[in-house]
Amino acid sequence: MATTGRLLLPHDMYRRLQAPTAAAAASLFILAPHLHFQRPNAAAAAPEGYSNGRFGSVPACSEAIAALEETSAGEAKEKDCSVCLEAFEEESDKPMRKMPCCHAFHENCIFEWLQVSRLCPLCRFALPTQAEAEAGLWPLPTPGSGSGT
Repeated sequence: MATTGRLLLPHDMYRRLQAPTAAAAASLFILAPHLHFQRPNAAAAAPEGYSNGRFGSVPACSEAIAALEETSAGEAKEKDCSVCLEAFEEESDKPMRKMPCCHAFHENCIFEWLQVSRLCPLCRFALPTQAEAEAGLWPLPTPGSGSGT
């Protein structure tokens, strides 16, 4: 980089680096028709989880959700539901469910969560997806059996 007898300050160097050159402009002109900013078939080619607009989250299998063990506030290790952030109350009429990882949540909260993401909100324990259950990759627990073992 040639200078004209003056000291280059950091902002001068930055300005020179940011200035577009004729070669850069020409290469952009040549490449522009080949750049595809929106692919029409992107949704069809997206892997499971990225096509639902939820940044990679995949819902849990409905049978696995229904098989979550019922629990009570007294049995839960946690003091509050980490989905809605409400405290568990022993005399509450809100039903509770326990994940196979033993984390407890309000039933409505965890059911809604698992319809979006198959991962436990606290430890990321993964319930099976519908595709995994259909392929027989996960033994689905029976209702009320907890972890299925």
